Amino acid sequence: MREFNIEVAKAGAPLCTRKGNKARIVCFDRLDIKRNGVILALVENKSKTWEMAVNYTVEGRCATALDPDLDLMINV
Repeated sequence: MREFNIEVAKAGAPLCTRKGNKARIVCFDRLDIKRNGVILALVENKSKTWEMAVNYTVEGRCATALDPDLDLMINV
């Protein structure tokens, strides 16, 4: 895994969370003035049976929780 890079993500690189859950970006321009969570991604749960919507900053940090395991990474 490599650190998140928004340009690499926009180019279509596979993504995951720091913990290894598969993630896919829905949009890069979400309006969220309060938390600066401009990226909206869907993150798979451990058993791969559902996805949760998570807001991220342009640096790939989770904007809605203080859990670094949810931060985005480039999955290569």
